[in-house]
Amino acid sequence: MPEPSSAADLSGAPTDLDRGNSRTASQLRSRARVSSVLCCVAGGLLGLAIFHGPHLASGLQLIPGDELDARFVAYVAEHVYQAALGNTSLPSPAFYFPRTGVLGYSDVHLLIAIPYSILRTIGLDILSAAGGAIIVLTIATWLATFLLLQVGLGFTPIAALVGGFMFAFSSPKLNQMSHPLHQALVLIPAMAWCLVRFLEAAGEGRDRSAWRALGLFSLLFQLQLWTSFQIAWIWAFELAIVTAIAALRRAPRLACRRWVESHGRGVCFLLLANVVALAPFLALHAPVALEYGFREWSTVDASLPRPSSYLLMGNSFLWRAASNRLAYRVQLPLSWEQHLGLGIIGNVALVTSFAWSVLQLAIGEPTSLVQPRTPDGRRQIVMLACLGSLSLFVLTLRIGDASPWRWVWEFLPGAAAIRTVSRYVLVSSLGVSLFLAYAIDVAIARLAAARSLTRRLGAIALAVMAFGLVAEQVGGPSSFDRSSSESRVAGLVEALKAHPECSVFAIPPADRGVWGGPLQVDAMLASIETGRPTVNGYTSWAPRGWRLWDLTNPEYAKLVAEWSTSNGLGEVCMLRGPAP
Repeated sequence: MPEPSSAADLSGAPTDLDRGNSRTASQLRSRARVSSVLCCVAGGLLGLAIFHGPHLASGLQLIPGDELDARFVAYVAEHVYQAALGNTSLPSPAFYFPRTGVLGYSDVHLLIAIPYSILRTIGLDILSAAGGAIIVLTIATWLATFLLLQVGLGFTPIAALVGGFMFAFSSPKLNQMSHPLHQALVLIPAMAWCLVRFLEAAGEGRDRSAWRALGLFSLLFQLQLWTSFQIAWIWAFELAIVTAIAALRRAPRLACRRWVESHGRGVCFLLLANVVALAPFLALHAPVALEYGFREWSTVDASLPRPSSYLLMGNSFLWRAASNRLAYRVQLPLSWEQHLGLGIIGNVALVTSFAWSVLQLAIGEPTSLVQPRTPDGRRQIVMLACLGSLSLFVLTLRIGDASPWRWVWEFLPGAAAIRTVSRYVLVSSLGVSLFLAYAIDVAIARLAAARSLTRRLGAIALAVMAFGLVAEQVGGPSSFDRSSSESRVAGLVEALKAHPECSVFAIPPADRGVWGGPLQVDAMLASIETGRPTVNGYTSWAPRGWRLWDLTNPEYAKLVAEWSTSNGLGEVCMLRGPAP
């Protein structure tokens, strides 16, 4: 006969067994938290060492990027900082003087300006604050990606580590270090997380949480637009493709339709708010678009990825020699923009993600897209992300003399403003990141149920694959020593202070063979330090009639005089600091 129940059993009070189970569950949760923190910290420190180890070791004597674009980013961030303090007009930095609204010739770099302004406030100089801001945003990109995978989608910490690494610290991203703006990709995984939260909340009927997620997504997208139009446009294009693919399937289409119909007023208000929020952005950049039109197809065509682009690895220590030999043989236009490879293991993962996503699309309808943390919902989200990446891969690929991107460039609004199409990989690599996390998660689950020998061999194979994948991304980040540029700028500043009568200045002619780009940025930095405007400048576009780019042109002084006369400036000083 069974023993009679104790008083604790009859009263519902916790038994020793209940307390033991509770302690076990608490210990498991504690171990899971420790594992998550360790994986996050380990991945972040490893990526930080690869991307910014030399910069940190030098005490920011070495600055991420090159003397041209990195210092231009520093200038724009400083201008935004000064505008926030009320010291200048945001649309009109004092280069290409006396033209106004010249910030519209470039991205605004607003996201970079946020940590930059904090670092300037605590006393860092312009270049240190710019380098520090890029490092901070690199770390933020890793954290956002890891948390999206581990917290937002529920992948295991190890899966989130490997998957997140392939977005935050991939070889194509390392090869873009000369364009520091493209290290600040934190908003992409952050926006993806907002969409995941929206799907989860909408599926559970939590309207307030769903609206908060959509509202935050909208704010982050506007911030991305004010940081880099190119990244924002590519991200929006990929999301439109993903939405269209999801709408082809009955369950997601009906779920979306029901939600929109039941929240029609809110959806209309959110769309209207986003359109209104575009007004300042359009007011800044539309005059430039009207002045110049958009990019010529020949310029865009030169940047399109070729099949060989995905075999080039740029600064990868493991594949640099082979990559350089291949680059020499194929002689791609804009070769420095064409190093898009992920290595052997990474490229296999990329191709596998494409094949797997197409197969998943073909085999059946989803059942729980609106439940991202369920196995089926997670699989559907990963599938859609991979299909988005595949679509961009196909649309941008140039084979022979043809590319589908010609149709995108010709017919899709905003596409003709994108100059360097190959940078799409910085956004679309989130697809392979999600796929790797999903595949590793599935592999870990299957190994846990396997026999002992199979489990050990599988774990070894998985560890070797993950190690090899990371090792293929390791390379040398581009950087420059700040000493030379600081010396040149300091010389200009001293010359300007010695000539208070000089209200507008220009860089003097340069010797033959001297690259004029960094010297143009010298003038900009000297201008912002002294408050004196300069007729020099550097952006991807330039005002009509401005022909001062080539400082070695024998007619340069005459061209400066012509610019001065045509703009009613009077005399423009040419002050020479120390020779570059």
